[in-house]
Amino acid sequence: MAQKFSDGISNMAATVTRSKGKAIPCCCSCSGKIRADDKSMTCDFCHGCFCLKCSSLSVGLFDLLSTQKDLSDSFMWFCAGCKRALPGVKNILNTVTNTDARQKVMENDVAELKNQVRILNEKSSSTEIPSTDAGNLEKMAEEAV
Repeated sequence: MAQKFSDGISNMAATVTRSKGKAIPCCCSCSGKIRADDKSMTCDFCHGCFCLKCSSLSVGLFDLLSTQKDLSDSFMWFCAGCKRALPGVKNILNTVTNTDARQKVMENDVAELKNQVRILNEKSSSTEIPSTDAGNLEKMAEEAV
């Protein structure tokens, strides 16, 4: 995986030009070629490669972030296009996260129902309860899935 802070070419560059058969990454914003010794940023959302000028980071901040691993691991950078899109994406991610949490609760509920059905089936085989009650509960548990 490419580094987010690159003193050179990021292998996650989204735009590429060809020169003598070699791929040369280009900035996703200005389409300028990003040479091996250029500083570039990779967007944490779209994974596009951006020259330092288009990233709007100062050289000092770039140098600090590229040399301090503990800072760069917790730092997220988004290009201008993704910054505009992120509010809508955040809403979608929240909805997916909430749906995932509700699904886990439902899966736990179904597992508990199945366990109760198993217990009732065991009891019904020892004639403690009529088997029709256990059958109805089993059918309800299957419908819940």
